[in-house]
Amino acid sequence: MTRGPAETATCDEQIYYGALKSYNDRRGFGFIACTETAAEFGRDVYMAKLEGQMAIQELMASSTDSESSSDEAPKSLQEADLVRFTVKLSVEGFPQATQVHRLRKFHGSVLRTPLEGDGVKPGRLISQEVAHVFGGNGEVLLSQEACGHVRLLRGDGVSFC
Repeated sequence: MTRGPAETATCDEQIYYGALKSYNDRRGFGFIACTETAAEFGRDVYMAKLEGQMAIQELMASSTDSESSSDEAPKSLQEADLVRFTVKLSVEGFPQATQVHRLRKFHGSVLRTPLEGDGVKPGRLISQEVAHVFGGNGEVLLSQEACGHVRLLRGDGVSFC
């Protein structure tokens, strides 16, 4: 189905989350894998060169901030980076990513698992990266809902945004 120019100009402001499936650093474009957009459009979402450049500029600007500086912070987009984006349809009707933002990944260890039966008392995880960026002792609350069907055990290593 082909869309006219008026229809491509309007952008669904729904926010999606996905992972950079492929990215050509030299050419600056890539594709984003996202469960929701795959169900809605039947394909991965194209990320144009301009969107990739804007995401890299944002990444470079954030790496100069004192609170987010890190020796291991990547200076460009990479495959498997987690991103937040919106979608507009191309003239041909294919999904294109707009307003792409790379999400920062944190790493930590589970201190206490969420108690299943009670649903009120969350689990806890600890992350030195969270303590460095946000202060405090780096504890993060962990709900069973956030874990989905994954069963975490004390000491499990986790990555999160």
